Amino acid sequence: MIALIGPLYQHPKLTIIQADARKWEPPKRAYHFVYFDIWADVPNSDTLKDIAALKQRYRSSLKKHGRTLAWCENYARRR
Repeated sequence: MIALIGPLYQHPKLTIIQADARKWEPPKRAYHFVYFDIWADVPNSDTLKDIAALKQRYRSSLKKHGRTLAWCENYARRR
């Protein structure tokens, strides 16, 4: 997916990181925004719990007023 759409989003302020989101150790206070797009079968019964766990894991990597979002998060909440 990164190879497909990554070139469309090139910008000096954007960094796309390909890693296992559950294992990679993000640097502290490094990002204004973190976006998770790791689910192949959204929504499922574990999606919201998984999103919450990832948001907690990455909280310390956010700069002041930073935020996280996940692919299909709003859709999963409506189900």
